[in-house]
Order: sequence, then structure tokens, then C-alpha cells
Amino acid sequence: MDATAWFRVGVAFAAICLLSSCERPADRSPTATEVFHLRNECAALGEKMRDNWGPGIVSLLTHYDPRTNRCYVSFVSKAGDDYHHHLFDGQTGEELAWSITSVRVGEDASGFVRPDLQVLPTNDADRFKAAEAFMKRMMADDRAQ
Repeated sequence: MDATAWFRVGVAFAAICLLSSCERPADRSPTATEVFHLRNECAALGEKMRDNWGPGIVSLLTHYDPRTNRCYVSFVSKAGDDYHHHLFDGQTGEELAWSITSVRVGEDASGFVRPDLQVLPTNDADRFKAAEAFMKRMMADDRAQ
């Protein structure tokens, strides 16, 4: 075979490799380096959401979950005597859950989780607890401590 033929064989092999088993399997877990970069991207999404939200944010957390390949953004904002805890999908900006509580003694607290993610109790106090537990699960660190 001449050089042109070998070149064509090489190009054909590369194309086959890219389109078949040489390609990264879609169901494999991301590498540590990929997770590191995705966590940084998630943090940047959280910062952008905070900047777009405006004043009143007293805490911001982000969490990239490699099992679900999702970025979660959680923040607490304060308005008057009320604290609002929000959980968003960092990639889509969709609000997944929220809770509200007041520093005023005796005030009720309430919460919400998108219905397709979790069914909530009917009374406000239990909805608050369930929404907070859901947000805590979504933000849980998957790394071994």
C-alpha cells in the first residue's frame, strides 16, 4: 500500500473509533478531574444566580451531584423578619423547592417541593420540615469525609 492508502486506513480507523467503543460510554461515572471542573462550573452558576437575584441573600451553597449529573443551588434570603430558603436546578434555573420561616415567635413556617419530586404533607409545619429535608438531601455531599 502506498502512503495515501495508509492515510485513508488511518482516517477510517479514527472515524470508527470515534463513533464506537473508543468513545466515552455515556453511562460511566465522570473522572475526578471532570467532577472538579463540573463543581467549579456549578459554583459559577450559583454566583450568577445570586447576582441576578439581587440583595438580601445571606447564604449561598452549590452542589454538583455526579450521580445525577445535576448542579443544585441553594440560598437563603432575608426579607423583613422572614427567611426564605430556595433550591434551584443550577443548569435550568428551575426552582425545585423552598421554605419560609420567620424570626417572629409563634409564626408559622411553610414549604414547597415540586410535586413530581416529592409529595408533601398538607399542614404547613410538616411541609416546612419535608421541604427542608428534601433540600438537605439534594445538597448532601457525596464525597467520603
